[in-house]
Amino acid sequence: MGLVTTRYHRIPLIATATFASTISGKVPFGTRRPLCFHTDTNHSSLLHSRTKIPKFGKKEKETYDTLQTLIRRLKQPPPLRAPTETGDVSLKTSVSPPFVEKKRLAELANSFVRGYGDLPPLRLPPRLENDLSISSHPCGRFQTLMFLASQCGPSMDSVESSFLKNERIHEHIEQLKNDDKMRKNSVEALSQLRKALTPSYEELFSFILRQNAIDGMEFLVALREDLIQIKRYLKDSCFSINGISGRFSQLQDLDGYLQSVFATWFAPGMLELRRITYEKTSASIIEFISVKEAVHPMKSLEDLRSRLGPKRRVFALFHPLLPERPLVFVHIALIGSGEGEEHDISTLIPSSIKDVMDLETLNENSQMSACNLTPKVATFYSISNGVKGLAGVGLGEFLLKQAIQSLKKELPSLEIFVTLSPIPGFRKWLQVKLEQHKDVTLLSPRERQRLMECGLVSTVEKETFPWVELWENLEKENFSVLSKDSKDKKWNEDEKAAVLRDVISKLACRYLAQEKHRGKPLDGVCKFHVGNGAQLHDVHFAADLSRVGMNNSFGMMCNYLYDLDQLEGNCANFETNYTVPISASIQQRLV
Repeated sequence: MGLVTTRYHRIPLIATATFASTISGKVPFGTRRPLCFHTDTNHSSLLHSRTKIPKFGKKEKETYDTLQTLIRRLKQPPPLRAPTETGDVSLKTSVSPPFVEKKRLAELANSFVRGYGDLPPLRLPPRLENDLSISSHPCGRFQTLMFLASQCGPSMDSVESSFLKNERIHEHIEQLKNDDKMRKNSVEALSQLRKALTPSYEELFSFILRQNAIDGMEFLVALREDLIQIKRYLKDSCFSINGISGRFSQLQDLDGYLQSVFATWFAPGMLELRRITYEKTSASIIEFISVKEAVHPMKSLEDLRSRLGPKRRVFALFHPLLPERPLVFVHIALIGSGEGEEHDISTLIPSSIKDVMDLETLNENSQMSACNLTPKVATFYSISNGVKGLAGVGLGEFLLKQAIQSLKKELPSLEIFVTLSPIPGFRKWLQVKLEQHKDVTLLSPRERQRLMECGLVSTVEKETFPWVELWENLEKENFSVLSKDSKDKKWNEDEKAAVLRDVISKLACRYLAQEKHRGKPLDGVCKFHVGNGAQLHDVHFAADLSRVGMNNSFGMMCNYLYDLDQLEGNCANFETNYTVPISASIQQRLV
């Protein structure tokens, strides 16, 4: 088995037979891909203690000590002269002191980067009792990150001293206009204040990137993957513990800086769009995409081949510093009609994941072949982040726009660009709404009456409407027999199916179009697409009957329409007014 080897990871170039057995479940996926910076999502991490030093192993202690030494020496000005063996600094040496110091700093930086990569994966205890138990947690990655966040931030003593100096100078603001010496002192004081307000980790990360951009970027990406896990853990598990909110704020500052670094290094001009194909793309990249596919996991080798076939497209973004790692990738289905066929193009927009994933269903709607490809609709049905450390940098937005431009150039016949998207937070939101039963506007009198007629509730009185009973009945309902793809045809014959379809579709529209958090859509997927200029086009009942689809949204999915003529205006309107653009069908459901 061949290997693509870098300093930080080894990726196998697996044969088709091995890949087939892996993807079918006979071999655990990714077991022979030990990434040096890989972190286990089921584990979490570490912190720095000002009162209690955690019990480290040898590797953890070496990495921790190297970081402290590196930070301390970066803060110190370089010596004017290099010390001799006798300790006499008055004698000149044959080696330039700045060169010696720079070389030593580079060695420390490389040692720290390598050491962090060699540490065991991030781990957090299942339960934390207090702030001290966090501080003493013996995980090297966790303590490293907490040291960076808590001990390498702005020096409050230096900030206070610089601020007081600026305040004294600016008491004589009128003299500054005519006094060159005072003006010079003011500039120096402001420079000192700016330096005091700059966290030490900014200088540290800049120095690491200057020494080795490739290894340094691998390190920073891995560092942020761990940081994201720590933040999620602290927020979900122990945010109420005294002192945690302060630590969380420090981690937020560190995360914000890393995002700004990535936003600069991974700017659009630095990214490369590539089409992924079964014939031309390396096996390691195809495997990476298969493993990282988060929305609709691969089921078999045939599934993989179909997603890379002539009726599909897969695009990914790459960066020169991470040449073999797709940063973000998107799966697209091309749907249309054969030559001479007439279709209402809107009917070609898929309404369930089965329409996209099932080749027979796709062929029913389209007579396309590899030789006669005349697609009308491009459906983006999955977009996944290949590098978790780059989450929130805005790569997905750029990828979609670049993919649309590439498709338009390759296939001028395309007229509609639309997504088939999940609604991941809908079920949880609906549960809270129904169990709290505070919002009587959720359902109209007619809808409550229909629910009672089909046996989902026992009364229709507005004041005593059984919201909890409705939720319990929804949880018991078998949505698979209510789908339009169901073999027993309940979709067309059962009144309960019609009532559930109408009621849940309306509630999904309200959730997507009207429920907000700080002015923006509560649903993260909706916020992503609407912020990218798309329009909420339609919602679909029982469209994803997988376990994940049912747990997240009762199987509901939706379409976001990318109208190229409206994208810029929609973006501007959303940024200004946080308005979610909706189609006429969505508007009708909300009435």
